[in-house]
Amino acid sequence: MADAPLTPEKTESTEPTSLRDLLKPSSWPSTATVKEVAGKLYDAETRPGLVANGLTKCGAEKIFDAKSIGFVASLSTVSGLLEQKAAFAEMAGPYINKAYNPEGRKELVSEAAELASTKVIQPTRDFAAPYVSPYLSKFENKRAEIVSSKRYEKAVAALQQVREHPMELASEFKSKAIDLLKYEKLMSYREYVMSPEFQADTRRLVQVELPAIASDAASRGVHTLKHSANALAETVETRRAQVTTALERGYSAVKKVELDDLRARAKSLVGELQNEVSEGVSLAREKGFSASDAIARVKKARAFTRTFTPTPTPTPRPTPNAHANAHGHVRMRKYTLRRALLRSHRMRTCSCLLSAPLRNTHVISSLDAPSCPRRALLPF
Repeated sequence: MADAPLTPEKTESTEPTSLRDLLKPSSWPSTATVKEVAGKLYDAETRPGLVANGLTKCGAEKIFDAKSIGFVASLSTVSGLLEQKAAFAEMAGPYINKAYNPEGRKELVSEAAELASTKVIQPTRDFAAPYVSPYLSKFENKRAEIVSSKRYEKAVAALQQVREHPMELASEFKSKAIDLLKYEKLMSYREYVMSPEFQADTRRLVQVELPAIASDAASRGVHTLKHSANALAETVETRRAQVTTALERGYSAVKKVELDDLRARAKSLVGELQNEVSEGVSLAREKGFSASDAIARVKKARAFTRTFTPTPTPTPRPTPNAHANAHGHVRMRKYTLRRALLRSHRMRTCSCLLSAPLRNTHVISSLDAPSCPRRALLPF
């Protein structure tokens, strides 16, 4: 007895209905449930009902009616296929006949498109609309922002201008472009680069000309350095001779000036002392000897000596320079000569005074006394 087409059972189910619920571990079937379902699928009697329930849960009822779902479920067994062979052939016959006819194929395509649009595409859109609408709204907002931007408007205007005036824009770009390479001569240039002549020129440049240029530059640098050093040495030698000559000339000139001044001072001092001595002798012969006059003349002679004799300066510290040492010795000799002249003139003055006729012998005796304060003024 043939089994009637099965219809899906209307049972209340607590199984998960969304993909998120199916991915939860708590919604996964247990091992016993899996064994039970596998047993029903293996059994030919329970298999059609299980297939019908599965198609219903997958949403087939939105596309096919309950009769079609039961018919498909009955085809899951061999007996069902054999029993529904005639019905299947009767149902598929018109479609097979249309497939062999071009007009029929067009009709099949239109029917399939309409069926897919009404049964598959539209339900799918309705089902995915809540999930896809946020992304679609973001996409629309971004698209509106891009379209309203000035860059987009400028690009659209440029494209429109290219479409309207292609030749004018091409000539303008060509006039503004910079021709860096002559593409029509590219092949000839490539042949020249690959030629043996170019390779030989390159090898000669690297191996011969560049080393020669480097060595020439190095030799010129060494020659210039030697020339500069020799010129500097000659300049230093010339300047040293000039400086030495100037120093010697200045020293001799200064020495001559100092000796002339000393000679003039000595002559003046001798003349003054001679005048004083002659006046004292003549006065002693005429009026007689006076101790106060003698002491006054000695003081005057001493004042003359101090006037014509400069104050001796301390001897400077000896230095390694030969000119400084010689100058110091000259100053010492001058100082010694001055003291000798002064001593000789003092002694001559005192001898002249003592050789004159003495009238006031009591004054001389009083001067000879050790306690006389004027005794210290006499040089003897």
